Amino acid sequence: MKTDLKVQKIADINIFSGPIEELIEYIINNNDKKIILSTLSLPLLGELKNNIDYKKSLEDSEIVLPDGIGILILSALIYGKNRIKNRIAGPDFFIKFNKIANEKKISYFFLGSTEETLKKIEERIKKEHPEIIFKGYYSPPFGEWDKAENEKILNKINEAKPDVLWIAMTAPKQEIWVYKNREKLNVKFIASIGAAFDFFAGTKKRAPKFFRKTGLEWLYRTFQEPKRMGKRYFKGFPAFLYYLFKSLGKKLRR
Repeated sequence: MKTDLKVQKIADINIFSGPIEELIEYIINNNDKKIILSTLSLPLLGELKNNIDYKKSLEDSEIVLPDGIGILILSALIYGKNRIKNRIAGPDFFIKFNKIANEKKISYFFLGSTEETLKKIEERIKKEHPEIIFKGYYSPPFGEWDKAENEKILNKINEAKPDVLWIAMTAPKQEIWVYKNREKLNVKFIASIGAAFDFFAGTKKRAPKFFRKTGLEWLYRTFQEPKRMGKRYFKGFPAFLYYLFKSLGKKLRR
């Protein structure tokens, strides 16, 4: 969806192209509007190309973060010197947002992951950001949910009345779920941030700073989960080339 934020069209999706501070300021100052935040990285380009519901979910998001070096490379190859310069990963956005949320006494609800991870998130939030109002969490069953379970999830969230709903399920499940339930959720800011839950809780180790700063976090995560991440990159690289040549072809025809 359209906003006043700076964006670049990459892989047919409007990707946020400004600094993280500008983004957080926009979210805080527009708390009267419903804002959906999603992320996009190279491994998910294959899903974007082949999964129509996932594509619709990103098109419906007010904010899509450039989460991954692959998106930055695509931006550089398409836009040259006007490229997106800053990668904004879901875990980094979460850490930054917490500081402002603490100052503003913003309330949170967490959906996804395991009971163990969610309890550790609650403990850390209360210790490091005591002014954040913790409204609760829910660890849903794995797999597909029936109508009754979906209603249970929606009721838990809406009864808690949080300012922010943080979601961590496997992508693109989390984005598609938000897209299909957007109008039923009485929350102004909804953010799908995936692995950020595990990293913040300490249940999964994030790549060292060297890997993150050099754009090699993807390599570290592939070593951590070779089967799952390897499969995603196998699908992602052809889609990367598809969107690159599609964009360059459009530029040549102008």
